[in-house]
Amino acid sequence: MRLTLRWVLAGLAIAVLAVVVGLIRLDQVGELADRTDRAVAVYENATLTYATRAGETITIAQTDDCKQYARPPSRDCRQRYADGDEVVISFDSADPTRTWKGPTPGGQLATGLLWGGMALGIFALLWLWFASPLYRRLRRPEIAGQQAPPAELE
Repeated sequence: MRLTLRWVLAGLAIAVLAVVVGLIRLDQVGELADRTDRAVAVYENATLTYATRAGETITIAQTDDCKQYARPPSRDCRQRYADGDEVVISFDSADPTRTWKGPTPGGQLATGLLWGGMALGIFALLWLWFASPLYRRLRRPEIAGQQAPPAELE
């Protein structure tokens, strides 16, 4: 029981830590999500040029000219950008030079930490309950009000 209790308490501590970190990260992601804006950028000469809602024109260097990657494990470039291609990008309205493709960065990690911590915590609590001496006493037929199983038949 002592070894089990140590593992359960360690699991609970990790679960609490994961939930707290997940909540903090989600709060930060939420702030960024509120500031996220989208625009259509034009690819030309290894740069992306787009306009913000405020009318400011931003040009940023594009270090990767790959438009579409192959599935892992190869991750080879299947298609490259050509001059004049239009790309939908997301950017931080507080810092329009900070761009990314897809959903707000960090959201999947934060959500995974939060839900993973909750799942680990529930599992640890259930393990603690089913491994406890109280549960074993309650499961004994004499205590639970059931008939005792018959003695070994010969």
